[in-house]
Order: sequence, then C-alpha cells, then structure tokens
Amino acid sequence: MLGCMPVVNAKIAAEGIGVDERTARRAISRLVQHGILKQRSAGARNRMYHAEALLQCVDAAVSRAFDAVPSDLVPPSRQQEP
Repeated sequence: MLGCMPVVNAKIAAEGIGVDERTARRAISRLVQHGILKQRSAGARNRMYHAEALLQCVDAAVSRAFDAVPSDLVPPSRQQEP
C-alpha cells in the first residue's frame, strides 16, 4: 500500500489494507519502530506518517525526468543556473 500512498494516517491505512483503525495503528507503530515510516505531524490525534525512503526515490526519479526534458519545457522553478 505504501507504494501507492507513501503518506498515511490510521484511517487511510485501515481502509487500504481492510482492517480496523486500531489494527492499522499497531501496524503503523511497528513500521515506525523499524524506521520504515516517520511521524509527519505533531500531536496525539490525526497523526500522519510518511515513508521517507520511498518519497526520496520518487523525488530522485522526478529530478531525473526533468533532466531529460528540453530546457524550454522545464518550469522556471525547476531550472538550474548554468
């Protein structure tokens, strides 16, 4: 599920894997303990988690894709100075 949705909360995870939210929170806790997920939001309620390694891979792939695009098609915010 993280491959399709690398940022989750207990409700999203529960719906994604077909379990109740309590079971999803336990699964998330294990993923946090193993360093697969990191808590993204502060507080005790509505916590969001992200799979940092997966997001880094996606970011690298996007960067490589922009490197392959002709410079006149690259948005100004993504252009590198010569």
